[in-house]
Amino acid sequence: MTPRESYIQEPQRFGRKWWGRSLRSLFWVALSTVLVWVYADMEFTEEREFRVTIRLHTGTSENLVLTAGNELKVVFVLSGPRNNLERFRSQLNARGSIVEFDVSQRFTPADTGIPVEDILRRGAGTAKAGLTFVSASPNVVPLNLDVRLHLPNVPVKLNYTGATLAGPVETARTDVFVARSQWERIVRLLRGRDATLETEVVNLRNYPTDKPAVVKATIIPSIASLPVQVSPSVVEFTVLVGQRTGEKEFTIAVRSLAPPGWMEDGTWQRYKFVRADSVEWRPKITVSGAKADLDKLKPTDIDAYIELREDDKKPVDSWLTRPVTVRFPDGANVRLAGDAPTVRFRLEEIPPAP
Repeated sequence: MTPRESYIQEPQRFGRKWWGRSLRSLFWVALSTVLVWVYADMEFTEEREFRVTIRLHTGTSENLVLTAGNELKVVFVLSGPRNNLERFRSQLNARGSIVEFDVSQRFTPADTGIPVEDILRRGAGTAKAGLTFVSASPNVVPLNLDVRLHLPNVPVKLNYTGATLAGPVETARTDVFVARSQWERIVRLLRGRDATLETEVVNLRNYPTDKPAVVKATIIPSIASLPVQVSPSVVEFTVLVGQRTGEKEFTIAVRSLAPPGWMEDGTWQRYKFVRADSVEWRPKITVSGAKADLDKLKPTDIDAYIELREDDKKPVDSWLTRPVTVRFPDGANVRLAGDAPTVRFRLEEIPPAP
């Protein structure tokens, strides 16, 4: 006898069983395709370019300060899986393309630069994101780190206008915070004088004259024309206003004072003093004070000058700008009303004679 042939009957086309078998086959094909693409994305890496602003700071440290250049725009390239690169870009965009980096934990004033790769690894988490650093431009971020000095109880002088005072004003005091290198420059400029701060000009015209009054004034945060930090920035003075004052305008002549040693070290044989505009060296100033003193005051009684410094010998592309120091005769009950004028100048090196 011939054996009976056995076979599986195909389900009816477009029937329920046919659709079930077709959908199962389609599912496994789709799953295999997805797994292949995921594997390919994980295995094959790409390179992407990123642009960020690296912002250095000293965190909570009270003993360190950044003196310059705490922000720098950097272009860098990372390599890694496409998904990781896209995720990293989204994280950067969420932070405004800014990478913050605390320098107080690992660096000292002796360090002059930080590799961008180090900043990205620690500050942006490139290693945790599964990405590899390729290159950066610039490759190193300059570091200007200095010791932060605390100078307590620095005296503050009240600048006022609109009235005379019937008695002395007790000096206010504040704390000054400054980088050590900046303080060394200030000390050289003071030339043995005590460090003092001044306030913005306060108009006493509307203060009472029959009783003491408390005056609040904002401190100008600079000593010897160099910036410092102060705390508090607003101080109080108790004053007794004498009489209302008037104002009078004067045209003055500004002179320049050179260090005494320049006459002996050959400075004036090698440099010449050049003014940017001769007109601004004869500025108009407004002086306030008692009417009798204003009537007696003459322009020639007013001493106006700037002090030249050793740094002024360095070549400059434009002009140096300096505020004018204005002094009045002893005993004259007058003051400068408003800000001191400024002048522009430079020291030009004299070419050698042929």
